[in-house]
Amino acid sequence: MKQTINPSGVFNPETHKTIDPNGLPWSQACKASGSFLYVSGQTATDAKGRILHEGDILRQTEVALNNLKKIIEELGLEMDSIVQLMWFVTDAAKFYESGASTLRRKYLPKRGYPTSTLVQIVRLADPAAMVEVQAVAVYEEKKKRKGG
Repeated sequence: MKQTINPSGVFNPETHKTIDPNGLPWSQACKASGSFLYVSGQTATDAKGRILHEGDILRQTEVALNNLKKIIEELGLEMDSIVQLMWFVTDAAKFYESGASTLRRKYLPKRGYPTSTLVQIVRLADPAAMVEVQAVAVYEEKKKRKGG
């Protein structure tokens, strides 16, 4: 089970329209129960480990999110099972200016967004990578049947 929480008296990203007219696609907290899946940071790599779209943070973000989606779905989950995203970018201004941040809506189209943290760093493991996204997802607990 996943429940998103944006308490009153704390900044509510979904109602903030200055940066994005649709509100920001993240929540202040997620309460979850079940088994957790921890996904390593995904970059804009192809199946051979090569970074795609060098110098284009928007396209790199889309590939990284697509790689994350493939992993999540391979394990029998959907993207809305993600409770936390951790972003590492080499240029936060480019990330926001390019519209890369708003790609989250394409991959997480429902309300009840996961929590999200974005950190600007000097470089990623591969110097051609501009963005890396790490995730935590939850498998919902199955309700136990009486007598079994």
